[in-house]
This record gives sequence, C-alpha cells and structure tokens, in this order.
Amino acid sequence: MSIDHLVEFGVQFGGDGNPQAKDKNTLLAKLKDESSGILNWLIEGYRLLRSEGLEQPAAVENATREYREEQNPMLDFIETCCVEGEDVTVTTQDLREAYNSYSGEKTSQVWFGRQMSDQGYRVSRIGSARLRAYKGISLNDEGRSFLRRSSTSFI
Repeated sequence: MSIDHLVEFGVQFGGDGNPQAKDKNTLLAKLKDESSGILNWLIEGYRLLRSEGLEQPAAVENATREYREEQNPMLDFIETCCVEGEDVTVTTQDLREAYNSYSGEKTSQVWFGRQMSDQGYRVSRIGSARLRAYKGISLNDEGRSFLRRSSTSFI
C-alpha cells in the first residue's frame, strides 16, 4: 500500500480534555437544512479542482514525509549506522550484513539492492578484486559493530 497523502486531525471528541461531540440528531437536522448550500459549495469546489488542480498544504506534505520516514527501517539504519560522503565506500555484503544484524531480518540481495536504490545508491565495482560496493556511504563505528567478521568496508 502506498501512502500518497496523510492528513492529521488535531481534534478529538469526547474523553478527558477533549470537546464533547454534539448531539447527532441536532447535527443531522442542521445539515439537512443547509443541504442545498452544501451541494452548491461542493459543486463549486469540484469546478475549482478541475480547473486549477489541488496543491498540497505544507502540513500534509510534512505529515506524509514524517510518516514515510517513520515507516522506513532503511532510513533509520542509514541514519544510525552509516556515514555518507563522496569519499566513502562499503561493500554490498558488509552493508547488507550490518543491516540484517541491526534489523533482525534476513533480507535477500535483491530486496536490499532495491531498498538502497530507492535511497539513491547504486552498486559499483571497486578495487582489483572488483568487489561490489556502494559509493557515497559506509558504516560508522556503530554500524561496523553489527558485522560478525572483519570488515572489508572502506572509509
């Protein structure tokens, strides 16, 4: 499932410290009395939407971005266990091993490669052994602590 837009509602009804919900019957009667005006408002809004489109309010963009970041374990791993820069490199094997240890998952090479690609990293060949590696990212001290063997990471 893809989240395109996320809207936070800052008001809750009922319970401690929250406004009480109004009587349902009173609200329905008010809506019925105003139904033709509501319909006209909806039609005008639809016309504007068709002619001008819809811009995302900053609050919706921020809430959506924050939600995606919270739901993305790869971003958390990169933030916690990696350093980024033009002159750093890490082998694909070391980075995936550290991620698997960090997350407690056992990811496939294909899945991990797609996740790294989604973050903007591409695999390169480095050194005389032509090791597969990511340029622009490496493991920091915490990230290297998740490796079970000696690291072939380059900083």
